[in-house]
Amino acid sequence: MLKLDFDKLEKRFSISLLKQENAIYSVAAIDLLKPEEMRKFVDQYAPLIKALDATAVAAYFAGWFANVALALQYSVSVYNTALDLSLANLTVELVQDEGYAQIIFCLDRWQEQDAPANDDQGRVQWLNGVYADFYGETVKPLFTSLSAVSGLPIGQLWGQFPTKLYY
Repeated sequence: MLKLDFDKLEKRFSISLLKQENAIYSVAAIDLLKPEEMRKFVDQYAPLIKALDATAVAAYFAGWFANVALALQYSVSVYNTALDLSLANLTVELVQDEGYAQIIFCLDRWQEQDAPANDDQGRVQWLNGVYADFYGETVKPLFTSLSAVSGLPIGQLWGQFPTKLYY
């Protein structure tokens, strides 16, 4: 089995194992489920992207979070393993580099779950579980919180994924 290429995750999908020394703001992703913490995040991110309202911040963040979905898709498709990309294992960091605002998703711990070997039916069940957990237990509650705070309909947040996944 191939070993997961961490450098590729970092360069292509904004996933890091290291906290960013130049982070302007940092928050445990799980804390973003609390309205007051999501509001703080939105308030910190807005001036970095020159957003005039919270809906723009929400759309930008959802686009960045598509990187996390892409990292999962990449790891299961290429390496047959799923990274723990749960909210409890992610820290969201705002970084500004050369005037450009970025969001880096830091893994608090490296944890992988390998797909069943030599078992096509088992792999399908494993994949269904991995995707149900990620989209149902990670993305949905995060986007629900972001929608409630920003006022952007949740469908618009989900709508940021297809374009990012396509490219």
